[in-house]
Amino acid sequence: MGFTFIPFTGAYAKAADGTQSSFDYKHYTDLDQYKRALNQRMHRVYSAIGDAIDDTNTIPIPGTISTYTKTDGKTAGSPDFVPQGVCIADQYILFTAYDAKKQQRSVIYAVDKVKRSLVSTLTLPNKYHLGGIAFDGSNIWITGATSDKYEGEPFVQYIRYDDFSRMISEPVYEVRKDEISAPVYIKNKPSFLECDNDILWVGTYIGKESTKKGIINGYKIKRKAGLY
Repeated sequence: MGFTFIPFTGAYAKAADGTQSSFDYKHYTDLDQYKRALNQRMHRVYSAIGDAIDDTNTIPIPGTISTYTKTDGKTAGSPDFVPQGVCIADQYILFTAYDAKKQQRSVIYAVDKVKRSLVSTLTLPNKYHLGGIAFDGSNIWITGATSDKYEGEPFVQYIRYDDFSRMISEPVYEVRKDEISAPVYIKNKPSFLECDNDILWVGTYIGKESTKKGIINGYKIKRKAGLY
């Protein structure tokens, strides 16, 4: 069963104010209005996906109206989070997002794909431009960089799925630095991730040194005595 993620406005599983990020549509009053706008603004996209949209399996992208984060035990809300990557990890759909104004730390939203409800917002230990996310069966991998500019040192990190399962018991969870792996430095600035047969595919839509070439590199995930 597939899902479609569309930012149109409509009542859907609203969260209690101040306790969880938003899980509601944002921009359009109904699905027909959204489809008309998509057709006008991105006709090639609409012509490719319009007939395939399954309205019964459409869910909102979390946090686009308000995202709640927790830093040093204090909770704060922001309307400025930008969604980025998405993946499925067992029964959960995971989205990444970052604060466009760099006031709050980056997050992972966890949505129960069976119940179609937002379960938790995980606040990560940094404000980097969080992008791709992937699940290898044991770990949730995310992207990072020491700079938002492309001359920064790119890396990936992972959270063990067992730890993730514990974290999402809270509606807003602050991930400690010892609950996420140390950076694993890689060659290319990571914009999206995919994992297949223990190979982590890392891609970017722009190359280094102002080139316009995209790059995709594959990295073998080596497992030894619980380390990667």
